[in-house]
Amino acid sequence: MALVVGIDPGLACCGMAVVMGEKCLALATWKHGPREGTDEERGAAYMRDLSRLSLYMRDLVGGPVILACETQFTAPHGSGKQWMGQQQVTLVRGMLCGAAATWGWRVVSVTPAEAKLALCGQGNADKTAMQKMAQMRFGLDKLPSEHIADAIGVALAAQRKLK
Repeated sequence: MALVVGIDPGLACCGMAVVMGEKCLALATWKHGPREGTDEERGAAYMRDLSRLSLYMRDLVGGPVILACETQFTAPHGSGKQWMGQQQVTLVRGMLCGAAATWGWRVVSVTPAEAKLALCGQGNADKTAMQKMAQMRFGLDKLPSEHIADAIGVALAAQRKLK
C-alpha cells in the first residue's frame, strides 16, 4: 500500500493528511499569508509560506509517495472577489503539485465529491459528516478541522482511484 499525502488547498489555510491504507500517520493544518501590508508584501509572504509548506510536506514524508490534491469547487457566475479567491487556490494547488512532481512523487487530482464518497460513503456529505467520520474511522481524540477532514477524504479517494 502506498503512502498518500492528501491536501485540501485553501486560500488562508491548507489541510494535510498522511495516510497509508487505513492508518492515518500524520495530520497538519497550515495557515499562510499575512492579512496586512501592501499587496506586494502580502504576495511575497504568501509565496514564502507556500514554499515552506511544500518543504515541510517533503521533509515530513520523504518519498516516494503520492500527492493527492483536491480540485476546487468553482462558482460559474461568482463575483470578482470569488474569482480572485479561486485563482489563489489554483496557485496553491499548482505550487504544491509542481513541487511534488519535481521530487518524483505521483500527483493525483481528487474532486470534492470523490473525497466525500471515499470518507463518508456519499458524495454530497456535509462538512460535519466529514469531520465526524474522520474522527470515528481513524480514532482521533478530537473532532478534526474541516480542512483536516477534507484532506483525509482526499487521501482515501486517491487510494481508491489507484487500486
